[in-house]
Amino acid sequence: MKLRKVEDLNNLTINESYVVLDIETTGFNPEKDKIIDISAIKIVNGKRIDHFSTLVNPGIVIPRKITNLTSITNEMVIDAPPCEEVIRKFMAFCKGSVLVSHHTEFSMSFLKQAGKDLDLDVDISYIDTLTMSRELLPELEKYGLDKVASALNISYESDRTIDCAEYTVQVFLKLLKMYDGEQDCH
Repeated sequence: MKLRKVEDLNNLTINESYVVLDIETTGFNPEKDKIIDISAIKIVNGKRIDHFSTLVNPGIVIPRKITNLTSITNEMVIDAPPCEEVIRKFMAFCKGSVLVSHHTEFSMSFLKQAGKDLDLDVDISYIDTLTMSRELLPELEKYGLDKVASALNISYESDRTIDCAEYTVQVFLKLLKMYDGEQDCH
């Protein structure tokens, strides 16, 4: 699996297909930890047209500290589809779109590992709203999704990945408008 970060953010346009992604994992090391929740919203021409959301059976025990952080329990994922099945479906969902997430390096490291484990031959471009935020909102001291959302006047309360994906959609669309010169977004 090849993942390429979009570096030239000035040429982004609303008239593209994007998949805004959020994942939860059993830990922070993509070589030993696994995805347990994946949610994504597809945007085409600035409109939400589809979504993808599923818990994932990681095949390993979810540590208590991760359950405390994500509210996802071992019981919740016991009957969920395995990562192999979810990643294949997710890649089909993403086909022809640019991936978007906040702090993308984390998400991409897990997707890249899953793609490697499955020997997937996929070429995906991605955008990091964290990078966009740092460029367009230099006055912020911290760039967590909640802080960026607040700076853009987006109310933020989240406890599941679909919520984080939705907030990331709102942040991304506002930041995209700022790149297009509509500076009154916050």
